[in-house]
Amino acid sequence: MKGYIVLNNGMVINGNFEGKTANVLGSISCSDTGSISIHCDANGTCVTIVDASAPAGAADGIFTTDAFDLLASKLSTGENHLAKLVIDDLPFDYHLYDVKTWLGYNHPIAS
Repeated sequence: MKGYIVLNNGMVINGNFEGKTANVLGSISCSDTGSISIHCDANGTCVTIVDASAPAGAADGIFTTDAFDLLASKLSTGENHLAKLVIDDLPFDYHLYDVKTWLGYNHPIAS
């Protein structure tokens, strides 16, 4: 199904998602081997992001995109990024708000 990934800096990556999960909000990282993943600390969901031109695997939780190299270059800066995989029809602003205001699973909220 079609979807997109929105980063906390406002960058949007379009692609296709294969899997059974819903939207995923979490940290996005690029490993030393060049693989990219979004990991949700709250529920343990993990989505792997792959280049659309790479051979397709049979695994669930795969997001394919033509902009893989662009995304990898943005993540190689060493900064921490938050991302959200979106596969629903809610307005974009709703999801951008999530990644701009998310405090994190382990961050206490002061009262």
